[in-house]
Amino acid sequence: MINESENLSIENSIPVNEKVIVRNGRMGRPKALSKEDILKAIAKYQTTSPYQLADYLTNKEGIQCSHMTIYRILKEIPQTEIDAMLKQLAEEELKPYQMEYEPFLQLEEMQEFIKTLQTQKLQRKYFQRCLRGLWHVCKYLRIRPKALTIERLPQVRNLILDIEQKKINIGCNYIMATKSVRVWYLYSVGLAKEKLNKYIGSISPIIGKYAREKIPIELREQFVKELYAYLREKGKLNQYPIYLSLVYWLFSTGTRIEASLNVNIEDIIFTKEYGVCKIVDKGRHKLGREKWDKIIIGDLRKAIEYNLQSRGNPKEGKLFPLSYNEVSTTFKAVYTRIGIRYNSPNHIWRHTSAQELLDATGWNYDLVASILGWKDTRTLKACYGEMGDAIRLNTLKIAMGMPIEQKPKEFKFANQPIETFFLSL
Repeated sequence: MINESENLSIENSIPVNEKVIVRNGRMGRPKALSKEDILKAIAKYQTTSPYQLADYLTNKEGIQCSHMTIYRILKEIPQTEIDAMLKQLAEEELKPYQMEYEPFLQLEEMQEFIKTLQTQKLQRKYFQRCLRGLWHVCKYLRIRPKALTIERLPQVRNLILDIEQKKINIGCNYIMATKSVRVWYLYSVGLAKEKLNKYIGSISPIIGKYAREKIPIELREQFVKELYAYLREKGKLNQYPIYLSLVYWLFSTGTRIEASLNVNIEDIIFTKEYGVCKIVDKGRHKLGREKWDKIIIGDLRKAIEYNLQSRGNPKEGKLFPLSYNEVSTTFKAVYTRIGIRYNSPNHIWRHTSAQELLDATGWNYDLVASILGWKDTRTLKACYGEMGDAIRLNTLKIAMGMPIEQKPKEFKFANQPIETFFLSL
């Protein structure tokens, strides 16, 4: 054991400019600098000056060293190795004019990246966000996208953490930066999701803002009545059958609004008992598109037939000939009339569909995912169908032998038949 007097004598024997450390109860000098340490410093600070490297390592890295130590190590490293490394860094660095968005998109690797994303048939809005998010990340790091290699994952991870903790502002938020980086590593670098999740993490497990929110049945009935009144006031009553069938479609199939508005009449195949509509909707994590078979049965079939009958039973064309902005404006206006407000006026129907069908199937996540369109149940559980208190309470009552009210749930839009909402055509 080292006493105080021995400790002082040891400290006095160590130069002032050397960092003192303790190993296994004994004091000593820091680990000597290696060639790899110097090469990393040259790459990071892009200088071979012993004086500058010593200053950076001492003041920024906390590594006490002298310029003479660095000079001796530099003499042992072939100049060709240093030149090759500096040349590579120069090629990976963004030039001043490439810091602008349009020149950035013209980079060779970005052109290839854009072609790759186009084959995935992403939504235009999400497609643009991926490009802009990547631009913000590269601009902040001052590197070209091709420099975002596997070796840079730790640096990218630290950047993402700093953005999330609001330590820095790179021009885009945490979600946008994370998603764009994930898309780059998945499609351009070819990194496996498991390894990517290890460094950057996945944003999907976070419980969604609307995981329990839905439009209750009494408000759905009121919504249809106010929808009729609104369209009549706007002189668009001829669109009422289209809107009515759209609302029933969104509720019954859980399809996103963008995909719903792209459904064609000829995509539907009717049999005697039911119909099937093949649609293309985005896949998990918005990375790519998936084809789904949506079942048309019951009130939904009646609503679609009502829609087509009002238009003279066309055989082709859009099933819902409305624009995204038209639908959003109409839905928001009707919500205001019935005294409710949703930040996602169209998407709330998918959440309503998930909650209602889960409740009607005894929270069978696998079955609901298959019917409404999820590749697996993780996103469904986390963002759309978080189990409510009622089902947990009933489960506990059953386990404890307590009586519960057996009320079989029904997956239905309204308590009254759909014909109640029909107009004479």
